[in-house]
Amino acid sequence: MLTNGKLRGGYRAATTLTPGLFAGLSRADLAAFMLHEGSEDAYLRQAVAVSQ
Repeated sequence: MLTNGKLRGGYRAATTLTPGLFAGLSRADLAAFMLHEGSEDAYLRQAVAVSQ
């Protein structure tokens, strides 16, 4: 679930769904992941789950 919380700087990203992975994520942390991924291409052409 996306929250309006502050940037915490810690998130997890994975290409496989793991039970308990979706504990919540701030919009700021999701934006940070997306900006980082835009320059790294670590998950290029893959579906990614991102969580706190």
